Amino acid sequence: MGRSQVARSQGIFDRFIRWNIRMCGRLSPALEVRTHPYPQFNQLVADFVGKRDQIALVDIGAGRSCDYAARVDRSRIRRVVGVDVSAEELALNGFLDERIVADACLPLPEIEGQTDLLVSRATVEHLRDNAAFLRNAARILKPGGTIMLVFANRYAPFALLNRMLPHKVSELLLAKLAPFWAGQVGFEAHYDRCNGSAFRRLLAEAGYVDVDIRIGYFSSSYFRFFVPLYLVSLAFDSLRHALKIEDLASYYLIVARTPDSVR
Repeated sequence: MGRSQVARSQGIFDRFIRWNIRMCGRLSPALEVRTHPYPQFNQLVADFVGKRDQIALVDIGAGRSCDYAARVDRSRIRRVVGVDVSAEELALNGFLDERIVADACLPLPEIEGQTDLLVSRATVEHLRDNAAFLRNAARILKPGGTIMLVFANRYAPFALLNRMLPHKVSELLLAKLAPFWAGQVGFEAHYDRCNGSAFRRLLAEAGYVDVDIRIGYFSSSYFRFFVPLYLVSLAFDSLRHALKIEDLASYYLIVARTPDSVR
């Protein structure tokens, strides 16, 4: 097959994918958008900041941008520290005052006991040891400090596929079939105890109180590259949403606090 034929075939394939993505966007139910934890997470961060003054915020897995940045009143934040394993990603994040290149599963003594709010978006599933992470986060927070996390369940349909496939294969499929996720997903995931019941135990063991877990069941956006597959996935998401089984969720949004004082 000549180069022109390859280019023509690739063009047809790309148009086919884009058409499917557009059609799935039109078919997406309002419930899918309304119950998704990511927008809720952004609003919760904004609400927390809006009710306080001169807080210190730490973002674990801050990466190249903070999705909640457009919603928060920056004048109410005294200091924003971003933690990530990638110096290159952090360098692109203009919302941060300070950048720390580090593994969040290891101690971060330079910021312990100084933080009012610790947030993490789509990072927990990429950490190798979430028990260590939650202990570190508790040390980073002030007494009575708040942690907000949003992450994928290890048993979500897309997560099960991701765990079965080699990482390079997952990256290739995402690039070809889900171009709308470019630069946002594709990092290696471990899903260490990233299901509701296991994570509740981790939070309790680390000493967190006032734990609130919100659940999202819809994750069919990963399958928008093919309308029939998207519809099957959407039906399965709707069934899981109706059953309300926590460990069958797609995403978790968790808000908790450290105790007001050490007992």
